[in-house]
Amino acid sequence: MYGSTSFLFTMYQYVDIFMVAFAVLIFLFLGSVEGFSTKLQSCTFNKDKMCKSALANAAFITVAFVLGAITSVILGFLGMKIAIYANARTTLEARKGVGKAFITAF
Repeated sequence: MYGSTSFLFTMYQYVDIFMVAFAVLIFLFLGSVEGFSTKLQSCTFNKDKMCKSALANAAFITVAFVLGAITSVILGFLGMKIAIYANARTTLEARKGVGKAFITAF
């Protein structure tokens, strides 16, 4: 296994723990605003309309946070893979000269 892949998987083990912990905290803090109420609330921007309950908002925001974290993990992994391949190509071109390596890297 490549060193970068090993590093990422080790890092993601810790990221997973923090992601779950923060998702639980987000849900608990936002859900407890109205006492985990499932009743519709009046909207702050338009008092005539009714908005989602505190529990629905907490669930929606928690899911959005988790999806954002998962997307960040996936893109971090892809970015690392792209950087590895780009560095390998640059190294191979460096055998032919500094100029060709520079053009490849650029």
